[in-house]
Formats: sequence, C-alpha cells, structure tokens
Amino acid sequence: MDYSENNIQTLNFMTAVRTRPAMYVDSIGRHGLFKIDSEPFQNSCDEAITGNATKCIIHYDKSKGLMSFMDDGRGIPIGKLHEILTVPHTGGKFDRNAYAISGGQNGIGIKATNALSIYFKCEVYRLAFDDNGKHHPAQHAIYEYSKCVLRNKFIADFPDSSKKHGAYIEYISDDEIMKTNERDIDRFVNYLNLASYIIPNFYIEYSVDNEKPLILQHIGGIEEFLVDFCKSKKIKTIIPNIRVSGKFDNIQKLDGSFSWDIIFTYNPNNTGDSNIKSYVNGIYTVAHGQHVSGMRAGLSLALTQYMNETNAVPKALKDINVSGTLISDNIVAIVGVSHQNPLYNGQTKEKLNSEEVYEPIKQMCKSVFIKWLYDNPKEAKKLVDMTIDYAKYEAEKKKLKENLIKTKTVKSAFAANGVSPDKYMQCTSNNPEEKELFIVEGESAGGSASKVMKSKFQARYKLKGKTLYVARANI
Repeated sequence: MDYSENNIQTLNFMTAVRTRPAMYVDSIGRHGLFKIDSEPFQNSCDEAITGNATKCIIHYDKSKGLMSFMDDGRGIPIGKLHEILTVPHTGGKFDRNAYAISGGQNGIGIKATNALSIYFKCEVYRLAFDDNGKHHPAQHAIYEYSKCVLRNKFIADFPDSSKKHGAYIEYISDDEIMKTNERDIDRFVNYLNLASYIIPNFYIEYSVDNEKPLILQHIGGIEEFLVDFCKSKKIKTIIPNIRVSGKFDNIQKLDGSFSWDIIFTYNPNNTGDSNIKSYVNGIYTVAHGQHVSGMRAGLSLALTQYMNETNAVPKALKDINVSGTLISDNIVAIVGVSHQNPLYNGQTKEKLNSEEVYEPIKQMCKSVFIKWLYDNPKEAKKLVDMTIDYAKYEAEKKKLKENLIKTKTVKSAFAANGVSPDKYMQCTSNNPEEKELFIVEGESAGGSASKVMKSKFQARYKLKGKTLYVARANI
C-alpha cells in the first residue's frame, strides 16, 4: 500500500469533528447526544455560577429531534459571535476576567454541537453598556448554521430601555453522524438535577413535547443534595453528615487556586464509589478523580489514627489488619471543587486529573474527621465496630482462600495417583519438616484420631475401613 505526501490531509475544524466525533463528544448514539446537549446547558451554568443568570429553560421536541435552551445571562458578545460558534479555541474562559470559575475550558464544546447539527440557531440579546466611557447600544443578533457553515445572520440595535438579555440556542443533531436522535431523557434529567443542587437557586425548567414541564430548583446546596440522594436510593446512614470546606491559594500559579466543599457520611454496605457524587466547576465528574481520591485517603487515615490512639482494637485481634481503608467503600458523599484552571482527562471532562487538589483535600478531611471522632465517641464506636467486623471478614476470607488453594493442590496430587481426596484432612502448617501424615483404618478410626491429633502439623488419611473376613462370609 502506497504512503506518500499525497496521503497526508489537513482537516478544518468542522470536517475534523464530523470525521472523528468521539474525540469531541466521547461517542455517537445516545451517549454522544448527551454530550452535545450538555454543552449549551453548561454555558448557561457558567453564567449562573458567576451570578449573571438565574434560569435556563430547556425543551425537547421528540418528533423533530429539536433541542432548545434559553437563559437570562449576559448573552454572547455579538462582535465575536460567529467565531465563538465556529472557530476552535475561541472563548471568554481562557483568562479570568469574564469568568472566575467556569466549566468550559477549551473553547470547543458549543462548536462541536454546531458541527454535529444539520440545523443550528443562536439568538443573543445584549444590554447596553459602557466600555471605558464609550457607549455600546443594546443589541440583538441571530445566526443560523448547518453543519457549522453559516447560512443566515441578523444583527440590529434595539432600545436601550429594553431589559431583555441572554442567549437562545436550538438545533437538530445530524442523524447521519450520530446514528439516532433519541435522547436518554432520564440521564439528562439526572444531570440537570445535579446542577440544580450545586448551583443553589438556579431555576431549571425542562419539558418534552407537550408534557408538563419539570421544575428543578434547590436552595439547600449539597447538604440538601445528600439528604435527597439518600432518600431516593434508600441509603441508610450510621453517622450524621459531616461537612468539610476549604480553599487553597496557589501563589506561584495565580490561575491554579481552588476551593472545595464536601459533605459525607457512612452507610453499612460496601458499595464502592456508587454512593459518591463529584463535580468540578459545576460539571459532573462521573469517573471522579483526584478530589475524590484525596477525600477517601483523608478519611481512612483519620479513622486509622483514631483507632490506634484510643486502643479501640481488642488485643485478641492484633494479628489482623484493622484500618480505616477497610470501610472507605462505605462512604456516601458529595464532593465539589471550584478550580480556576482544572485539568481533566479529556474534552468530556469525566475525571479530574489536577494532582494539586489531592493533598490539601486529604489533609483537611483528615483533620476535620479525626476531631469529629474524638468529639463524638458513641458515633465513632459505630465506625470502629464496623471496621473491626470488616477486618475479621477479610481475615477469614483470606484464610478460606488459602485453604481452598491448598485443597485444590492436594486434590490434584491425589487425583493423579487415583486416590480419593475426600478422605484426606489437611493440616494448617506450611512447613514440610514438621508436617506428619496419619493413615487410619477408616471412618471410625478417623473420627477417633481427629480428637487427639494436632491439626496444625498432623494431617490424616482414611483408608477403606476393615477388610472383609472372607472365610466367614457367604457367597
């Protein structure tokens, strides 16, 4: 096969997105549509996080495959509207003058939505304002695209007395690329619901066709989120909720400062990460990352230190491993981070890779939790007892596994020689020099011998039993 300069291609942004959509929206199909729909909503969330928007109205027309979003934010600057919708790495989130904190980072998201849509419309209303003493009139603009190619545009001034401001976006995704226009409505609603908790008072309205709109708005923040999450999943918790908040100012890197807000508790069941919800700058990090790892490590260290300092583990259990790590999968938590310059695992932002958040969160969680344990000894005992139970279970499981391996080894050795492994009782020692084998007559003798044998180093094999006395037996 020929490979020369003629095989080398340079794709423009629109062609690149449409050729390799998974690179920009993670996948095609329903999962890819979820990412496409997340982008315009995230822009509205960024306006709400900065205090410039109070609501977002979303509608899905299933028959047309038409999605629409309307917010009351500042509206996209009209002079750069076309570039913001079509030119990669163009946006107002690369410095921190317009957005101190934002979910958008790379200037890609809404452009990918545009490129993967056969129809895309953006309508913007901007209020009149002064820029260094120069008056800018209130403006209204409409831009329409197909597959990221501009088809129509309209720009006009409107009365300064108008109070209308914000952005309206609607689009129909390209079935040829995405293979479907059917949305995962439940997943999208869960995503909207998460945003309504982590941006308190943000009004979100979502409707499908002519159905009654779903209203999502919460004022209690992550405390309300954890309570409602436990109710919806019927999660029983064994201690009260504990809040850990903090801030880290990175003096050497001005755009690397971050803060965190965490609320956690424990439940009796070992459920891994399924009962932990995490986010960064309003974006749900489904695969978690350094913020969650730091929290888990800090809580485990605090519980281990508390048990060691209070001699909470009985001396009889000194030979088994009892540490706070054993119940780290019992944590139920909401973990949020606001970061000026977060590093994610990719464009889809499902995992936070910013290593600098790990240590401060770990140390703060450890400090807050160990103080709570000392201040609440009765509640702390519940966690200690659960940890000890898990340690016993792990020790027993390890012992059973070792015995199973030994038994399988023995059975293989006996089977190769045509001898029944069911008649063999293994000893516990691994030292060949002290191990002994007792060969007994049968079931009766085997039972008697087991009462006096040392199971640590004496193994037993039962023969068939007494041989038939044929001289006295009939035919």
